[in-house]
Parts: sequence; structure tokens; C-alpha cells
Amino acid sequence: MLPVSSELTRSTPVVEYVIGKRQYRSLLEVTSTSTIRGVKKKIEDKIDKPMRYKFYVKILLTWSFRQLTWTGLQENRSLDDYGVRNGDTVRAILTRTSVTRELALDESSPWRKDVSEISDRDTGDWPRRLLHIPTMKSLTWRPGNRYGGKEGPEYEAPEYAALSYTWGKYRDETAEPISIGETEWPVPRIEPTHFTVHDFRRVINRIRRYSGTDFLWLDVACVNQGPDSDEGRLEVGRQAAIFRRAEKTYIWFTTLSEKDWPKSADPDYLQQNIGLFEKILNDPWFGSVWTLQEAYIPAYSYVLDRAGSKLPEISGCGDGTSFKTFTRTCTWLNHYSDTPRVSAARDVVPLLRKSGILAIDSGNPFILYGAAARRRATNKNDRIYGIQQIFGFQLGNTAPNKQTQQYDVNELEIQFTQELLKNYPVGSQMHVFAGSPNFGRGWHANEFSELPDKLPARFIDIFEEILRLDIRRSQNQDQQNRRGLSHLQCLCKFEPRQTESYILGHFSGQMCAFPDLLEAVPESSKVELLVALDYHKDSEVLADLESSVKYLEENTRRYISLYTHDRRRVVSNPGGFAFGKRLKNRHKCRLAVLKLGVHTRSRERSHDVSTFIGLMLMQESGYWRRLGFCLWRVWHPVEDYDKIQWTEEEGYFT
Repeated sequence: MLPVSSELTRSTPVVEYVIGKRQYRSLLEVTSTSTIRGVKKKIEDKIDKPMRYKFYVKILLTWSFRQLTWTGLQENRSLDDYGVRNGDTVRAILTRTSVTRELALDESSPWRKDVSEISDRDTGDWPRRLLHIPTMKSLTWRPGNRYGGKEGPEYEAPEYAALSYTWGKYRDETAEPISIGETEWPVPRIEPTHFTVHDFRRVINRIRRYSGTDFLWLDVACVNQGPDSDEGRLEVGRQAAIFRRAEKTYIWFTTLSEKDWPKSADPDYLQQNIGLFEKILNDPWFGSVWTLQEAYIPAYSYVLDRAGSKLPEISGCGDGTSFKTFTRTCTWLNHYSDTPRVSAARDVVPLLRKSGILAIDSGNPFILYGAAARRRATNKNDRIYGIQQIFGFQLGNTAPNKQTQQYDVNELEIQFTQELLKNYPVGSQMHVFAGSPNFGRGWHANEFSELPDKLPARFIDIFEEILRLDIRRSQNQDQQNRRGLSHLQCLCKFEPRQTESYILGHFSGQMCAFPDLLEAVPESSKVELLVALDYHKDSEVLADLESSVKYLEENTRRYISLYTHDRRRVVSNPGGFAFGKRLKNRHKCRLAVLKLGVHTRSRERSHDVSTFIGLMLMQESGYWRRLGFCLWRVWHPVEDYDKIQWTEEEGYFT
């Protein structure tokens, strides 16, 4: 691969252009107002060749690990018109030209290596195999991003689609085999009640028609299914990159027909047809851990019913494919569940949470582990392997040079949570526990983790922006935002440490007494506070916290907001009294807030606004117990209050 040009400032969009199919790459700096025609001209000037070939663009929104693809772009439209913002990457792909033949490859390029010497670094984000639909053969990757069988033609960097479906729980060695040529492993046989060979072939052929491509990535044809296959384990560790590169992705619900699909997101329609959502969410696809990752990574996926028919978008949900409009409707149902107009939605809320559909729609990757743990995996290790690539991790035996080692789910969870804490110290703590984790498991996301999904409107945008910026910060990406220059700074240090009996989270940073913060906020019109508390069963401290914050919320209105897993059980304290003093006097333990980070949004015509993120902790028996997290938005430094004293501290939290 030829070297990429020097690093750019990333204060503007960046164009990565790929000429032909040999991965000749370079970078160009543009502006969000640049037109598509202008981008073409810049590339033309760079390579000193006329534009005589197909040109299309992929917008890589790296903050959410997702990819948007547009074809047939209008040349007079700007990048901004297509949603490109500062810091985003635009991949311009140019094909059907003789230019590639004139670009010399360096002798040390991996594209000159023999096939047997190719490593994952050489293949990049290309799959090791692709299914050629016309011949139903599994074709192997070769240098130059070519795919070809032992006999017959080679295909240079073909466009391909990807299919997300589930079959692992439905093996049946007596069933009719699925015939796929040139695989080095026996293709799994599937119970015909789940899908038949005829169903399988029909879906594949319809994807070919819908996508306009002859190539498809699906696991039984493209991942070595041998139990001891190193190649298979490595390919499993690259699944996210494969789905990102796919031109189109499809989701196959094997129990549905078109009549089972909702037509509208209108509340009255939803009230009358809530049973459709119960049937959809009980489809086996929602029981697989792997499908969480496959659904989350692509920005848009199309839903297919059992017959392979492409299901339509749900009206009233804005633009999007069938799956995007479905996830959006499910999120609305969750919100509607508190309203009498769609009271029937309450019946599906447990299914919405269990299925992980709310996590997928939220765009928040940090709660996917909780969703994965609630799905029943055939192999418990898949709870980690099935979602790790969303974060760019390759753990356990999917990591290079680790294929022969064996790991249990506890070892994998430790690896996963350690990487989360190290790479995403702010975002990975912005969740609440809907259950009580065991000692030593509260310092990281786990099966009880959920997103605060009914936040006050004034906190929703800032909450989502903090999560996006933490991802960008961890990847050393520019943090420019469409509303202005936004920046997220981490203010503490986290690391997992082995104690005598447990691995615990160790922190160091600034702390203050939470009662002091709680008392200070109502005294100023320049501060807003959100408190999100974890679930408690018999905790007197958390019960007092809930009722105190709720009372202040009801009496200060705009300044304090409370989120708990179940608001209906919170009773506010009567009367007006100094809550901070009451909490201090009634509970001898320390209630504190650790500053995780600060989000700053610069505005040209007004004062900067800072939002601090804090981890709420309670000290007991030499350790700190997590109680939840909080956000406080300020128009001047909250540290200026005389009542609040910030001190440098360190310790372990569980």
C-alpha cells in the first residue's frame, strides 16, 4: 500500500481518495462547503489525470463507528448538504479507469506477496472470502484485493453485500445440506423449521437482485466453521470491518411475513397493533449476540422476511431504511409507555429492553454489553466476541497470535472492561444499573447496565454529544461539532488493579462532597443538575438521595432533574430543609462526586457553556461504592462556590 500523506489538522473534513481497486490512497483537505464537483477537481489536479471513470463517495462518520453511503451524488451539492461535518472523513472511490495501470506499486507492497504470506494487515478491511452468488462458490482473497477460485476468473475488489441472520441454535445434522462450493469445511445443516435450503437460496438470490452485486458476505460461506480453525477465529475478529465495507447490509427475520410488519408510527395505529412488535421482537434474530454488532455498525440496513422480500419503511418515522425506522419506532414506543394514548406499549417494554433494540437505536455503544448479556448465547464467550469490534477491540483468541489460547467468559469480561475503562473513562460510566451487581463488578458496565432513556429534553443533546466526543477523544480525532467547537476533557485517571481477591477500578482525581453540590445548585440560576441513580433494593442512603433530589426537582423546576430506574417508587420528602446537612447528619458515610470530565461548547455570541460529568460514590469499608452519575451544566465555574471544596483523592470503587 502506498503511504498516506502527512497528517492534516482535522479542523475540516478530510477526503481519502482510493483510485482503482489497488488501494492507492492519499488525503486531501477540503471544507464542508466544497461541492462534489470541487472534490473531483481536487483529486484530478492531484493525480494530473482527467476524470473518465465512475466516482462515488462514502461518508465515514467515525464518531459513531458507522458508515453512510450515497451514490448518484449531485455535483453542485456541497459536502455539508450530505451531512459531512468538520472532522468527518470522506472516502472517494474512483473506478473504471486506466489510471490504475499507470500507478506503480512498490516492490515491498503486500500486494506482491504470495497468498500464503498474506496477513490480516495485508487484507485490511477486506473479507478473506466472499460468496460469488451466480456460481455459489466461496472465493478466496488474493493480493490486489482480487477474489477467485481454484479455476475460473478473478474479480478485482468487487462490491459486496452482507447478511445478518442467526442459525447457531438450530443445527440439525440430519437436515438437507446447503451446497456451497470451494469451502474447506462442512457447511452447517439447519433445522428446516428455522429455514430450509430453498429459503436460504431464495434470500441469497433476492439480495443479489436488490443490491445489484454478485457478491455476498455471510458467515457459513465466508468464515471457516471448523472448530479448530485459526483462520475462522481471526475472521470473527474482523467482522465489524467487513460490515462497514459492505455496500448494503440486510437483516433476515426468518419467522416474519410482510403482514407481520408495522405500517405506521402513528400512536393510534401503534395502540391497535402492538402485537406486531411482540411477534417481531420474539424472532430468533433478537436472541443472537452476534446480531447486536451486525445491526449496530451499519448506519442503514434493510429487513427481509422469511421469503426474502424486502420490507418497507415504517411511515411517520422520517427518512431511513426499514430497520432504521423500526428501531426508531421502538424507541418511541418506550417513551409512549407512560402515556394513556399508547398504553398498550407497556406490554412490550420488557421485550424492548431485553432485545437490545433500544441500545441499537440509541447510538450508545457502552450499554450494548448489558444488552448482550441479556441475550442467550450458545457460547457465553460470544457475549464479548459478539460486540468487541464496535469498540475496535480484538480480545481473547481473536487477537493476532492468540488463536490457540483458550479463555473463559470471566477472563474475556476482564479484558473487555479493562479496555473500556482505559479507552473510554467518561462514556463507559454514563449508564445506570437496573439491578444490583455483585461486589467487584460495579466499576464497569455489566449485564445490568442500561441507558437513562427518559432524560429531560434539555439534557438529551448534551448527553449524546458527550458520548460521541469521548469516542473521538479516545481515537485522537478532532472534536469539532456542527453547533460550534465542542471539546471533552478527561479530568481523572482510571485503571483496573488486582487486589487480594478482586480486580477493582482504581481512580485518582478531584472529589467533593455530594451534599455540598446538591445544596449549591438551587442557589444559582446559572447551574443545572441531572442526577442519574443506580437501582437499589434496600439501600437507605440511595432512598434518601432519591427522595431529596426529587423534592428539589419539584421545587426548583428547571435546575435539578432526577433519573431512576423506576420513578414511580420515589417519594419526595415533605417540607423544605437543608438536604445537604440532613444527608451528612443522617448518614455517617461519605457521599462524594468524582469529576470524570468536562464538556465545553464555545459560542461566538454568548458565554461558553461547560457541562461536568461526575461519578457518584459512597465510601464504605475502605472502598467506594458506585451510586450513579451526574451532570451539571454551568455558565460559570461551579468550583467558585464557597461551599464546595474540591480535593485530590484516590481509591478503589466497586
